[in-house]
Amino acid sequence: MSQAVIKKSYGGFIPFFLLPAAVAATFFDTFQWMYARFVEPDSYYSHGFLIPFFSAYIIYSSLPRLKNMRQETSYFGIALLIAALAGHVLVGLVLGIKFFSGFALIFALIGASLYLFGRQITRALLFPLSFLIFMVPVPKVMLIWLTFNLKLLASQAAVWVVGLMNLNILREGSVIYLPNGMLTVENECSGINSLISLFTLSVVFAYFLKGSMLRKSAVVAFSLPIAVLANTARIVFLIIAAYIYGTEAATGGILHDGAGIVLWVIAFGLFMMVYNIFKQQGRGA
Repeated sequence: MSQAVIKKSYGGFIPFFLLPAAVAATFFDTFQWMYARFVEPDSYYSHGFLIPFFSAYIIYSSLPRLKNMRQETSYFGIALLIAALAGHVLVGLVLGIKFFSGFALIFALIGASLYLFGRQITRALLFPLSFLIFMVPVPKVMLIWLTFNLKLLASQAAVWVVGLMNLNILREGSVIYLPNGMLTVENECSGINSLISLFTLSVVFAYFLKGSMLRKSAVVAFSLPIAVLANTARIVFLIIAAYIYGTEAATGGILHDGAGIVLWVIAFGLFMMVYNIFKQQGRGA
């Protein structure tokens, strides 16, 4: 930072250091809740540990640009901070809606940044601060609903594809009946894990993509159908494997586990193809 910015920042020693510490202490139970969701069995948010490090990297890499920006105090930040803290206490603590507290934490950090640094610097920090939202787990009821619909969609699409091969199969919900047994598309095979991870990764790639916000948004949007398509391909593979080798071979062992690895290879490969197309178009623009 420039000498003027350093002098102003450290001249206000108490708010500069104690305000973020106070915010972190207030949301301590929220951090505990997120940690528990990160490490629970079959967690869909194990990537949550990496999110703060990426945001910190973006902030650190922005320091040369930030040092030339004017630092000021925005009292709108105090209002936003108070509103976020009030929401956290009333909704997150009193009503026990931890998901709300996770979002309140993000707004509290943005409010603290506005108060300490002003609008210009906070605008430059808005992406790394907002990116922290990807470490906030969605409510389990929403996750259950999304998982249920994804596995129905994937099983329906997979059965349709296999039906083009004239194989004798029948689907009832997420259960697929074959002549030699049946396959059940469980929650772990819904593709929700790869969808959340690929969506988060797409936002990272979109950040480094040069071009308009529309171009960046298109890259992120493509990650969703790509994840669904890759998971459908995985289920198609397992149906064919069960048809040939039996359902036990398809639901356990190397075929089932290997299909999960193939899913990620397919999903990431397709995404990188789309990303490179947008990247090349950006260079030509």
